[in-house]
Amino acid sequence: MKELEFTTGLHRATIRQHVETLADAEIVEVVEFPPGERTKGQPSKFYGITETARDVFDRNNVFVREHWQEVYARVDKQDEIERAQAARRPDRYPASSRGE
Repeated sequence: MKELEFTTGLHRATIRQHVETLADAEIVEVVEFPPGERTKGQPSKFYGITETARDVFDRNNVFVREHWQEVYARVDKQDEIERAQAARRPDRYPASSRGE
């Protein structure tokens, strides 16, 4: 949420409403660390574009990942945002959810 607050200038509650709407539409998915794997002081919940949304974006040349990664890399970020960006992320598709 900190990164979204920083890049959009929107309040956390507003962002949460938008993210929930996108999740309901299966455009965004929530990925969380299980309770035993969380690190104090670090985020435990992350948001990502679903594979279905990524496929639609790629087919229509919308939200080209490399372009936006390059743009975001040039943004002057506060230390707090740099730390949030560098935070450990949970495995998006753990073996248990892939049937392994």
